[in-house]
Amino acid sequence: MLDEKQLKNMCRQPVADKAYYQPLVCIGDMSKIGIFVVGTNPALSVYSHEIDIDTYTDLLFNYERFMDYYRAIRFKEGLPEMSRIRTGLHGFLTWLSEQTNFSVAETNVIAYPTPTLVDLKKVPSPIIGVGKSIFRRLLAVIKPQLIILHGKPTVVSFRKAIEKEKLAKTQEINLYKPIEYLEMCSPLTHIQYPNGRYGTVLACRNLSLYGRNGNGFSSFKKLVKANLISLSLYQNSG
Repeated sequence: MLDEKQLKNMCRQPVADKAYYQPLVCIGDMSKIGIFVVGTNPALSVYSHEIDIDTYTDLLFNYERFMDYYRAIRFKEGLPEMSRIRTGLHGFLTWLSEQTNFSVAETNVIAYPTPTLVDLKKVPSPIIGVGKSIFRRLLAVIKPQLIILHGKPTVVSFRKAIEKEKLAKTQEINLYKPIEYLEMCSPLTHIQYPNGRYGTVLACRNLSLYGRNGNGFSSFKKLVKANLISLSLYQNSG
């Protein structure tokens, strides 16, 4: 179980002028997380001169408050209410949370935020290294039963992360295949945590393609629902 003190320590900025790390954002009770929805890295950068770390940590415990803060930042900057990726993430997370009685965590293989993946390449490697270690720590502490990766770069980064921890047969994840193939052939693999518990890993296209309703993801949503049922995570599974 992840507590507030642990999350706060994970959030601390690497140096004074850098953004906070964003380990996860939780939909539901933090103690009941059963599902990870995983991207490569967060897009929203929040700094200590904007809000203190306690306020920031509280946002991560409550998805609705986090979204209110996100929308306020976008409004202040004269931007649309939500970016394309946030629109898709929000739509998918909302749908997913309605399918389960367990909590859902939005997280990333690299916990340090940048506006784009191109910007991520400019971040010093020690900061990136800590961001990766945060994700591995989250896996070890929470042990999610279902892990949903979105986007091919996420699949690549995730494979490297679980290779380091020796959690799965990573050769099962074929990086030479396009993300559409990996989505169709999910589950990609199953990871085994040190306590013997298993996690099922699915992959899909980047959720920037999901839109508000996910009409183009209907087959994948059926696959997710089937896995929720088989893992006893579905809301009507008893």
